[in-house]
Amino acid sequence: MVPPWYFPDAKFATINVPIDEMHDCVDVLRNEKPVYAHLNSDVPGYNGLCTGKERAGEEES
Repeated sequence: MVPPWYFPDAKFATINVPIDEMHDCVDVLRNEKPVYAHLNSDVPGYNGLCTGKERAGEEES
């Protein structure tokens, strides 16, 4: 798999996942709010998505 990249000057990053995990990422982007991207210029392997304070998949109370 291609390693993730982060270009601070261009404000551009990649988050690479295996194709068999792509459905999970699309599901998070479609159904969870808010979604944040974490970008790390020192360790691009830590780039990722998170959904904030509530755990992914949990409904609002």
